[in-house]
Amino acid sequence: MRGIAIALAGMALLALPACEEDEAATNSRTAAATGEAEAALNCRRDLPDPPLTGAVKADFTLELANFGYEFVEGRHRYPHTRRFKETAGVPVTIYRGKVCVADGGECADACVGYRIDGDTMLVQADHHVATKRDKDRITIRYWARDDAGNFFELSRVIETDGQEATVVE
Repeated sequence: MRGIAIALAGMALLALPACEEDEAATNSRTAAATGEAEAALNCRRDLPDPPLTGAVKADFTLELANFGYEFVEGRHRYPHTRRFKETAGVPVTIYRGKVCVADGGECADACVGYRIDGDTMLVQADHHVATKRDKDRITIRYWARDDAGNFFELSRVIETDGQEATVVE
């Protein structure tokens, strides 16, 4: 009987690290979600109250085009043009942007203040993404609010292969 008790105690001790790993993974996911929510709130904090009311909603899109290629400081760099377009006549403020490379392993996140008037386009011709990997999946994401108070999240995924970059989503 004593041998069985010792064996059960040993198995319980062996299971403990696995439980701790599961708990650590859960805590890490919770912290990441909390960090995302805090980042979004921090960037939205400075937005003025929406001046419009009613059922008006922006029609807001993001297009990436004109990809080039450079190898700079050990990174594959893909210069391109970003076009934000609003076609419903409702102004939009982009308040946050995030770019992730290394299949989502490395991210740069920032509060921004881009303004797109209704029925206009904002063109950013001198932007780029850069990765150390020859093949990568890069995500570009923006958060915005229109003047009627509607929130938007736009994202595009770029797959790279050497000197080639293609928007896939």
